[in-house]
Amino acid sequence: MLTVSIKKLLVVLGLSPMAGFLFVPTDSVRVEQVFTVNADEARSENELSTLEQRFLTQSSFDSEKINEAIKIRLMESGSMAPMKGNLDAMLILWDAGVRDPNVFVAALLKDTTIDQTVVVHLYGPEVSALLNEMSTNDQTTISENAKMILDAFQAADESK
Repeated sequence: MLTVSIKKLLVVLGLSPMAGFLFVPTDSVRVEQVFTVNADEARSENELSTLEQRFLTQSSFDSEKINEAIKIRLMESGSMAPMKGNLDAMLILWDAGVRDPNVFVAALLKDTTIDQTVVVHLYGPEVSALLNEMSTNDQTTISENAKMILDAFQAADESK
């Protein structure tokens, strides 16, 4: 488990511009090409391109956050198939009127095994807090945004 976490951290660090200073061995051009191809395949197979077009109309949306989340999910599972439920939940949230980018990143990372420290570093404490709330399943202390994400996943599961 520790070895896998270290490998993930090295890959994530290898994606950053500071990788050269940390002496992380990486072929950033090849890695970026692989992720671009995989992300393009994911966009063609899923509703991700539809979501991105909707998000781009919002001034507060940062598409790089979603692209980084996709990269992490691809490293984790090797394909986009496990993310089908996440994308369905994101569409449900959009249709329900949710426009908070942190909610969408949290929905994308809901079932990830990425370390919370990396989540805070990449996406901020708001996304980490939402992920923590969803994992506790304590309905009395859960925020409205976390509750909406859980409800969207439940609705996506019921529609299958």
